[in-house]
Amino acid sequence: MNQEMAETIALQALGAMVDNSDTLSAFLTISGLNPSSLYDHISDPSFLGGVMDFLATHENHLMAVCSTADMDPEQIIQARRYLPGASLDAL
Repeated sequence: MNQEMAETIALQALGAMVDNSDTLSAFLTISGLNPSSLYDHISDPSFLGGVMDFLATHENHLMAVCSTADMDPEQIIQARRYLPGASLDAL
């Protein structure tokens, strides 16, 4: 895996978050963003890392996103390691 692949996985996860109103609402509340400002940040690798951090620390939302996107939760954790701000010790 590399950063480009990790960004693709993060974007897929973000897309699944948008499809799940509970998960999206929780993320927006924690991040302080609103739906329109969310799209202003989708090309920022650090923001995508924050999306992955949110999922990695909220198992119920992680599982919902993985179910919607047909992803393995380990993909999220692995991808997080290749985005800015990751601490390999923390993941």
